[in-house]
Amino acid sequence: MNTEHETRKTYDHILAQAARLDRQTQMELLVDLAAQLRQTGKAPSRPKYSLGDLQGLFNGAWEGQDAQDYVNQERDSWAG
Repeated sequence: MNTEHETRKTYDHILAQAARLDRQTQMELLVDLAAQLRQTGKAPSRPKYSLGDLQGLFNGAWEGQDAQDYVNQERDSWAG
């Protein structure tokens, strides 16, 4: 079983790797992680971060992209 230190080290490593991805791929990763969490059916006992911590996280991620085109792409990806 991972210690809290090992878990944090792994988390930091993954976060650094995710930062190297382009914005679109980061958004896909975010969607995939959310789906994975929903599938496990388990929620953390105490949130580690608040919603305020996410403020500005993807600022500009959709810059220059038509909102409807983005929604259509996301819906298409869900269809499998």
